[in-house]
Amino acid sequence: MTETPQERRHFPRHNVACPIKILDRSGGVSFETKTANLSRGGALFYVAANRAPKANSTIEIGLSAPGADGKMDQFCCQAVVIRLQESQMPGQVGVAVAFTCPLPLKLKS
Repeated sequence: MTETPQERRHFPRHNVACPIKILDRSGGVSFETKTANLSRGGALFYVAANRAPKANSTIEIGLSAPGADGKMDQFCCQAVVIRLQESQMPGQVGVAVAFTCPLPLKLKS
C-alpha cells in the first residue's frame, strides 16, 4: 500500500494575485510578477523560465497584500526557493518559496 505524503504546510494558502518584486542576488536578476497563491509561510508565483531563481537559493521579496482595513500592506522579506514546477503557460515555470520568517498577513479565508 502506498502512503499519502504528509502535508508540510503550516499555514493555509489563499488563491490571491498580489504584486510581488523579486531580487535574486545570486543571479543578479530582479523582476515583478504576481502571486498565484500566498500564505503566511510562503508563496507560489510564475515567471519566464529563463528568469527563474535556482532551487534552494535565497531571494529577497517585496510584497503588497490586502490588509484587514482593505488597504494594501507592504512586506519585505527573504525566502528560500523550495521548488520549480512545470506550468501550463508556455515558457513559464512556477516558483514555490518559503519565507524565512512567517509574514503577519491578514488575509481572509
